[in-house]
Amino acid sequence: MNPLTEKLIQQVNEKLKDSPLFFFSRDAERSLGLENVLDNYYIAAVESNYVSHSLKKLKENNIKTTQEHDEILKNDSTLELVKNAKVQEWIKQHAPNKFYAQFFHFNQPAVRVMEGLGGTVLNISADLNRKFEGKLSQYKVFEENSIPTPKSLVANISDVSWASLSTDLGSLKFVVQEDRAHTGIGTHFLENEGDFLLLQKALDGNIVRISQMVDGNSYTINGCVTKKGVFVAGLQYQITGIRDLTPGKGSTIGNDWTHGYRSVTPEMRIALFDITKKIGEIMQKDNYRGLYGIDLVVDGDKFFVIEINARQTANIPLQTKLELNQNQVPLALINLAEWLDIDFDIEAYTQLQEIEGSQIFLRSKTDGFTIKDQLKSGIYRLQSDNAAAKRIAEQGEWTMDQVIYIDEEQDKPLIWQKDGYSIDFIEAGGFVLLCQKKGQTRNKFDEVARMQFTYQIVYIEGVAPWILEAMKAIEDRIR
Repeated sequence: MNPLTEKLIQQVNEKLKDSPLFFFSRDAERSLGLENVLDNYYIAAVESNYVSHSLKKLKENNIKTTQEHDEILKNDSTLELVKNAKVQEWIKQHAPNKFYAQFFHFNQPAVRVMEGLGGTVLNISADLNRKFEGKLSQYKVFEENSIPTPKSLVANISDVSWASLSTDLGSLKFVVQEDRAHTGIGTHFLENEGDFLLLQKALDGNIVRISQMVDGNSYTINGCVTKKGVFVAGLQYQITGIRDLTPGKGSTIGNDWTHGYRSVTPEMRIALFDITKKIGEIMQKDNYRGLYGIDLVVDGDKFFVIEINARQTANIPLQTKLELNQNQVPLALINLAEWLDIDFDIEAYTQLQEIEGSQIFLRSKTDGFTIKDQLKSGIYRLQSDNAAAKRIAEQGEWTMDQVIYIDEEQDKPLIWQKDGYSIDFIEAGGFVLLCQKKGQTRNKFDEVARMQFTYQIVYIEGVAPWILEAMKAIEDRIR
């Protein structure tokens, strides 16, 4: 482990010794990254799934989900999680005096609940999140600070026409963004007037951002605003819009850190580092602190900033694991040290560091998608047909939930090797597969399966074909 990382972990653990840290989210996966290096760290999640069950086995008292005892929330929000009586009893049991609270997604009422219990919340305010993450207000930030972004206008969608958009934006292809949305749900790609009229009717009266559709590859990069300066790390190629994996053209379905770093020129790496740092410095003027991310499109020697994610991004848990395994100081650890007011010795980076690893998701294409077959989560390897036949012959038909054939000839099976909820459990090759539980219902764009790797999966030609075949086979098995 990097000596700077070791020292910072010691400083954080000293701070948490008498005041434990509780992380709140819908899915326990969002709390991962530092769970094995922090001594006084607790996780509360809405959903009871493979990750939460695995954590429960390893750290029985440090994980709480509201579905453990068939508890039903009014909805699956973080607010309902922190208001839950059993969750509050659990917090008081482990933190009778004071504690820290950290959220993945949060709102001001949830913050007030934690503060009412004596907690100190380690997140930016909801107002700052809205200012920098709202599609309309962040565009104002881009304009005021000369951030390169696609030519756009903010308007009531009912007050514009296809012809006026073509004239004002100089394009015949547009992207319409609703103010508050995620996972591509509120982003609409329009290439003809008919689609525009349908969307105009659906969003009648809404103020939206309408932009030129720019060509190029999508990237994500993370940053962290601290008193030591703005740290930038983790350039990723953003896997988006593959029809077999998601219903949305703009929906993110994965990240490849290796390809992200290697697929752009050294000059572009410098430019992307600089713009991410500049945006962090702009945010810092409003007293923003902690993690954030930006999405960009790169087209040759040009780039355009698409949006800011003013919070911990969903890819941070895996990035943190990769950084720890590759002797780098994780942004998530720097973020925690910043919020705990630790005077750390690490200087802000001056250039991007290469990170090796990737992940890809399968999303539900409809509302009300029910998981009808259980696939075993854990560490898998792509092996030969003889290996699958041997496993089934030795252990019986019950092992079928551990074998996934990805072609009709059944000569390319994915075979379960052992339990493991993260890349920490990969020893001799293979990857992590996380599947939703049988009987669970997912809505459109919700994740139903995830694969995580310690190596590259995207190349110039696109995502490795066997991975797309595997996701298709998984979907066919569970639907």
